[in-house]
Order: sequence, then C-alpha cells, then structure tokens
Amino acid sequence: MPVIQTQAQNAAQQNLPSLGDSESEELSPVMERRLGEYVMRAYRNAGVMYDDRETVEYLKQLGAKVVANSPGASGIDFEFFLVNDPSLNAFALPGGFIGVHAGLIFTARSESELASVLAHEVGHVTQRHIARSFSKRRQSSMMAMAAMALAILASRGGGQASLGVISAGSTLATAQQLGFSRDAEREADRVGYQALVASGFDPQGMVAFFERLQQGSRLYEGNAPAYLRTHPVTSERITDIRNRVGKSSTRMRADSSDFQFIRAKMRALRDNSIDGLKSTLIFFNQDASGVGLNNPAAIEYGRALIYVKQADWSKAEASVKKLKAMLSSDQPLIERLALDVQIEKLIAQAGKGGLQLPENRQAMAELADAAVVLRSKYPSRTSFSILAIDTLQRAGEHAKAVKLLRDDLLVYSSDVELYDRLAESQFALGKRAEQHLTLSKSYELQGAFSLALEQVDLAQAQSTGDFYLQSQIDVRRKYLQERVLEARRAEGRL
Repeated sequence: MPVIQTQAQNAAQQNLPSLGDSESEELSPVMERRLGEYVMRAYRNAGVMYDDRETVEYLKQLGAKVVANSPGASGIDFEFFLVNDPSLNAFALPGGFIGVHAGLIFTARSESELASVLAHEVGHVTQRHIARSFSKRRQSSMMAMAAMALAILASRGGGQASLGVISAGSTLATAQQLGFSRDAEREADRVGYQALVASGFDPQGMVAFFERLQQGSRLYEGNAPAYLRTHPVTSERITDIRNRVGKSSTRMRADSSDFQFIRAKMRALRDNSIDGLKSTLIFFNQDASGVGLNNPAAIEYGRALIYVKQADWSKAEASVKKLKAMLSSDQPLIERLALDVQIEKLIAQAGKGGLQLPENRQAMAELADAAVVLRSKYPSRTSFSILAIDTLQRAGEHAKAVKLLRDDLLVYSSDVELYDRLAESQFALGKRAEQHLTLSKSYELQGAFSLALEQVDLAQAQSTGDFYLQSQIDVRRKYLQERVLEARRAEGRL
C-alpha cells in the first residue's frame, strides 16, 4: 500500500499526539498510554475491531485472570480487544491494549493455549518492551506507528487498500515497527509462564501451542502467519519453556464451556456468504474433530449459528432444543442464542416496516421482557444488556431503554455504543437537547473533539431553558473547548 503509507507519513507529523521531550530515553507510562489510545481510535474508526460482545466479554474475562497474576501488572489499565481477522495473531499496543485476532481463538486447541498467548503479550506490556524500544529509535518508531495508524484511517473508503490494512492489522503494533528482540521474547515467555501457572492454567498449553506453530511453520514457505513473523518461535524458546514445565507441577485443566462455544462461534462466523455458510456447515458435520473441536454441544452451537444466518428457523430451533437437552445446567451463551433465534425470526417474518404492526410490536415487547430477565440473571455480561436495550427499542419502549442505558453508563462510562443507543432513544422521545449532549460524549470518546463541541452547540439550540440541562451544557462546552485547544496545540509536534 505505498500510496496510503506515503499519505499517512505526510499526515503523521500533523496528527500524532504530542509525546513530550524527544530526548528522553524512554516513553513514560502516561505518554505510552496516550499513544496507545491514539492507535486504538484509529482501529475503531477504521472498523477493523470485531464488535461481537459475547466474544469480547469472554476475552476480557480470560485476560483479567492472567493480568491478576502477572508480575508488574498493578497500576496498568489493560484492555483486550478482538480484531476482525481470520489469521493467527495477537499483539500488544502501547499502554496496555492487547489485540487478539479472531483466527487465534479458533486455532487454540485449549483454553490454556489461548491463555498462554495472552500471558505472553501481557508480559511485553509489564516489562515495558515497547517503551524501552524507544530508547534507541524513538522518533523512527513513532513515525512508523503513526503512519500505519493513519493508513488505517485513509483506507476507510474501502477497496483493496482496506483489505490490505485489515490483513495487516497487527502490523500496526508489531512487525518491523515494534518487533521485539529475542531477549524481549524470552522475557515475555518467562513472565507469561509465571502468570499462566499462577492463574491455574496448564503450563503445557504454552509448550503445545509453540510446538504446533513450529511444526506448521515448515509448511508456509515464506507466507507464515503474522504471529510467526512477529513472534519467531525458536527451538531455544520451546526448550526453555519445556524445562520450566518440567520443574513445576503440571496440572490438567478442563476448558470452560465458554471457550468451546466461543471457539465454535469464531469458526461459524468466519464467512457469511452463501457458499461460506454451506462450507462451514460441512466443517461442523465432518471435519471439526480434525482441529480438536470435539465438544458435541459446541459443534451443535456452531451449526445453530449457521442456521440463524441462513434464516432456517426450524433447524435453528431444533438445534437450540438439542443443546438444552445436552447441557445439565443453564449456559449464558445458549440462553442468549435461544432468545436470538426468536428475535431474528420475528424480524425476518415481519419484513420491512412490519415491526410497526401492533401484533409484531407486542411480540417484540414480550421478547424484550425476556431479555430484561436475562439481563438481571447475568448482570456482568453487557451482551445481555445490549440485547435487552435493542429489543426494547425495536418494540418502541424507549423510556424503558433509557432507564437501562443510564444504569449501564454508571458502570460502563466509556462504552461508545451505549451513548449512541441512548441518543437514539432520546431522539425517539423528542428530547433533542439531551440527544445532542449524549452524542457529544460519544464523539469525545472517539477523539473527535470538534464534532463533540458542535453537538454541544446543537444541544444549546434545542435547549428549552431547563436549568439543570443548561448547567450540563455549559460545563461540557467549557471542557470540550479546552480539549479542542489542547488537540490543536499538539498538532505537528512529536
């Protein structure tokens, strides 16, 4: 992508956040976080992040277990996110942001294998390998990272350039720009191994994953997966880890049901084309065991997801019934699937505009009530909250949706989707000033401070004289004016 990269490099000097004194030997934790946030905004705006909440929730929960037992992780705000890419890779960004490709989740044969990769990436962060790399080549690394981030922004128009950027997802943070030395890789292995064992995972998972990568690398002939290119697996690294396993008490650890289901989901949703869905169904019917996917319930779950995509409601409902018979206790993902089938079936059968019919709106309201019950049953899973909000909005129950959204925002104050959903319901309720004020927060979280300030001005124009609302508008305007000036002062500085 030479054209995009040139454009990005020219723009980088104007858009890269100011990171302080270029003579300092190492990027400070504050500046490292700031750079990471900048790159994350580029990812979000480019649409390369996977927004499947169930999978992201699982990834965050698994990552939190590893972080809790990682030496040096205290005080670092880790954020795990999913990249919409079927290739095998994971990478660490500055400031504690860790990306995982959808393909990695499916490729991992056990939860301990997946956890070992997360632990390794956490090790890069806690040992500050990114910040330390700037002591030798700060300016060049900064420009390379900025160029790649801006290349993602430049590719938003689509076409081959966009496909190139998506396939190069982790190159933004790894590859040549932030490739770690062999010493750094070994250090990340060491601290990652400690975290893996302390978190109760099977340390053999790290050995198994690396050995399979090494064996498979012989087949790629120069076209190795991104993980192998950015994390070279050497015999020395594998031997070192195997020796550590030999000195510890290896424990077998059963995978969580969520891991098996999420793994099946990543395979099921890889290709949503007509032919792709047919091919994936054949995989679940014939080939799943060949890649270690042996859980019958997970395989049936994968089939059910495909039936939903194919709008084959009778088969989808039959799969849900079969799943419930297989499982001895309630499983959140299966309960969510059962409700999803009914919601998607109603939407499909209602047709365009059909949800406005009284009988369909009533049916959706009943499904919304069921979603609210699940939201209460699983309060820590935002996927159920979003499902409840979505069905309430579809049923026209916007006042109820607003109440749930405000409750959620007290806990998840940085969730852009929640603000966008709240603005949608405020618009439906005729609360224009509140809608614009809410959108200003959404734009702010995305780093678009000028657009956020414009929304405050629109809120002012729609204000009806409510003293409390006017106070909110005044406070937001002053705050955003300062952020806009700060952003302008930072332009053109490295």
